[in-house]
Amino acid sequence: MKILIADDHELVRTGMKYLLRALAFDGIVLEAASGDNALIQVQQHQPDLVLMDVNMPGLDGIEVTRRIKRIRPATQVIMLSASVDLLCIDAALAAGAAGYISKSIGGDRLELAIRTVMGGGSFLCDESRRLKERYRTNRTNYFEHLSARERQICLLIAEGIKASEIAEQLSLSPKTINTYRYRIFEKFCVNSDVALALAIHQYRQRDASAVTDV
Repeated sequence: MKILIADDHELVRTGMKYLLRALAFDGIVLEAASGDNALIQVQQHQPDLVLMDVNMPGLDGIEVTRRIKRIRPATQVIMLSASVDLLCIDAALAAGAAGYISKSIGGDRLELAIRTVMGGGSFLCDESRRLKERYRTNRTNYFEHLSARERQICLLIAEGIKASEIAEQLSLSPKTINTYRYRIFEKFCVNSDVALALAIHQYRQRDASAVTDV
């Protein structure tokens, strides 16, 4: 089996390789330090599994996952995150990831995650599962994580309005708008205006489906 570890931090990649060796994994371990390089590695080496960091330079992990599942559906993806957030979990699963785990996960749980995903199942770390269960009985408002100003700017960005125009419209400086933008990107686990607009569109579609199903 081939496993690709995609993370921009060398220490994390080294730690993951150490865990895999401790689990007696004797397959091929590949590495990628960016989202763009991860895509290249997938195309060239066709790994069976990718351990994918959510936040990376260039293409973020969620967008890379979406593209991987488009070009090589057989490759399974387990998302790695330093923090567990409902928005990121839902975005990762919607992109095609089969698992979502915290980087603080132990070797035994990593082994279980890999075995579960490679066996055709899905896996959430305990923290992610508890978070999902907490919201399962409630229809989640994905904008509740944003302040009123962030929500306002978020919707304007999703409409394709440029930061300079938003600044003029709200009587704020472009620097202030960009500060809000990056804060919103972090909360939605995206790294561009286009990715943010796509995420909001997906959430709205899902909310509409939930209403239809009731």
